[in-house]
Amino acid sequence: MEQTQEKIHNDLVTVTGGVDMKITRKDGSEETVRVRQIPLSKLQEFSMAVGFGNMADAIDLYCDKPKGWGDTLSYESVKALLDKGCELNLPFFGVWLKDQRKWRAAFGIVLNGAEEQSQKGALPSENSPRLSPTTTNLVPNR
Repeated sequence: MEQTQEKIHNDLVTVTGGVDMKITRKDGSEETVRVRQIPLSKLQEFSMAVGFGNMADAIDLYCDKPKGWGDTLSYESVKALLDKGCELNLPFFGVWLKDQRKWRAAFGIVLNGAEEQSQKGALPSENSPRLSPTTTNLVPNR
């Protein structure tokens, strides 16, 4: 029975694109916002936000709010939004990241320097160290 209710809940989240939550601002005022599943067109931006630990931008993306909106929230609301946003987005985001890694590996772009460069036959990328074009054997011996 509980699995059925969970499936119904997950289906509703997918259909509605998110979950409504009541939040509190630092000034004490309240608002109901939708914590959404990040649209595909915003996943790169989201990846950059969480990759650099910018949780304020992640909250703005979760709630489809203007940049800096998350700074107005109470810490309790920030924590609740981060938890719900992670719950809604982590499963697909993990799949998306794996796909990104496959595509970049196919084109020789290094994501995790040591990990991908250690693979045999890995192609050099624009991030690979370059050999100096200057050689020292052009100077005549004296």
